[in-house]
Amino acid sequence: MTVAPSRLRAALKYLVPSALVLLLYLLAYFPGLFSEDSYILWRQITGGAGGQAPAAGAAWYMAVLERPFNAFLPLANTIICWLVTRPWRSPAAIGFLQAGALGSAFTAGMLLLEARGLGRWARFAILAAFLAFPLHGLYAVTLWKDVLFSAALLWLTVLLAQTAPSQGAEQPAFPKPVALVLATAAVWLGRPNGPAPAVLTFAALFVVHRGAWRRIAASAVAMLAIVFLVEVPLSIAVGKNHDGENFYRSSPFICDIGAVLSAQGAIDERERAVLGQLDDLDEWRDLYDPRSFTYWRTKRAHWASLDVPGMHEQFLRTWFSVARHNLRIVLAHRVRIATIGWRLGLAPGATYVIPADRVDGRYVPHRPEPAEIGQRRQWESGALNRWATNFVNATVFSNRWDWLFAQPATWMYLTLLLAAVCAVRGRSMRVWIVFVPVVSNWLAAMAFCVAQDVRYFYPGCLVAPFAAGLALLPGKRVAPAPKVT
Repeated sequence: MTVAPSRLRAALKYLVPSALVLLLYLLAYFPGLFSEDSYILWRQITGGAGGQAPAAGAAWYMAVLERPFNAFLPLANTIICWLVTRPWRSPAAIGFLQAGALGSAFTAGMLLLEARGLGRWARFAILAAFLAFPLHGLYAVTLWKDVLFSAALLWLTVLLAQTAPSQGAEQPAFPKPVALVLATAAVWLGRPNGPAPAVLTFAALFVVHRGAWRRIAASAVAMLAIVFLVEVPLSIAVGKNHDGENFYRSSPFICDIGAVLSAQGAIDERERAVLGQLDDLDEWRDLYDPRSFTYWRTKRAHWASLDVPGMHEQFLRTWFSVARHNLRIVLAHRVRIATIGWRLGLAPGATYVIPADRVDGRYVPHRPEPAEIGQRRQWESGALNRWATNFVNATVFSNRWDWLFAQPATWMYLTLLLAAVCAVRGRSMRVWIVFVPVVSNWLAAMAFCVAQDVRYFYPGCLVAPFAAGLALLPGKRVAPAPKVT
């Protein structure tokens, strides 16, 4: 299959500048930025070779989660990162991959807006905003599963935009099945909450395209086949490790129990006996934090008993019983811990944006030490690094701009507003299908939120500029009727 030269030129005018700016961040923070999850990913794909072993006082789970292909991280993301680091054993290889994915998804959106007739200056404004927004560059070079997931979700949003009328001027069209299957499979496999936007996307397509139900059903089956192949045969082939998986998957429910214990809610003796097998209830209560999942930090391995056959199911039954009798406490906790997703006006510093260290009164994005990732050469901190760090402190870590860079609710409410504008201008509620993936991801991330991490809601940051372009699309120009003489 060949690409028409005109279409290729159109793509390059968006892809080249976006890729160059994203890669500038990689040069500034070579070989990439690392959080705790990034170290886990790197040690999984390198087998721990060259990396420092966890400190003696480290939490019990670190040694478990760093085992090759541990279920703590999505298998598809880990395998892709493993593959791209075979030719070049450096985190920078993953940075190149993530920058390319973000740039490509953004380019796909811009090409659609251009094809729909968005004006040159509006497209230039969206491109400039994308290039100037520091989170795109910082996330492109941070080893997080959320980056590829967010790029896939933006791509899925662009595909769904093809199904929506453009200001009432076009009939909706079913997206290309192969692209739809790949995009939904990538979303499903990219994060634990990925199934929600993937499933709801197909549900929305069934509503909008009832006449194409066979193609939709076939695409859904193909997506599920890909998910099955990754999660079963491929999982077995690579030796996916499941140690600690039930603890990770139970984290929202463990927090619920902590909230009930902290509020001195009703828990009967039978329930206490079951919960007491997992942790001392006083410690469970004392470690509860309404904004974060702090139970990772225990140095005892008692939570590993959730992997014992039957124990996880017993815990879930007990959680359901406790939650049913303390529903108000549990719901209040879920609303409180999800404030990052729905609340505007959070106090500066209330959310976690990027991994950074506090050095001499300013924030410095955290790069790993060479020895931590099996490298020998010390990273340079030249003029580009200093400029980028000054820029990050003036934007991402500035109290003045905290509402824009560190509060995801800003992006989501803006996206919802733009969706409403599209629906009014397009005179069709079908336009809402475009926003099904990002809204469902938003709701799922809030429903199972366990920390104040901005990256969980990063897709909203990517979709908002695209939504602005959709809202600015011109209406159909109707030619005047010929004069009758």
